[in-house]
Amino acid sequence: MLTADGAKRVLASHGIPTRAWSGLQQSRPELFVEERTRLLEEQMRAFAAGIGVPLGDRLEGVADDDSAE
Repeated sequence: MLTADGAKRVLASHGIPTRAWSGLQQSRPELFVEERTRLLEEQMRAFAAGIGVPLGDRLEGVADDDSAE
């Protein structure tokens, strides 16, 4: 069984904030999505800034499958 610290490390390694995990445990999937989206957006913005790529205000895009061309 994982310790609390071990569980936090596993969640962090998968890009899941503890608050998002709590949302799933509370049957609140919308909280999971909101918190994970927030974390991933922060990480993406930090990465992009580090390589000099400006990002707009909204990061959502089209998820069409364009691989079959």
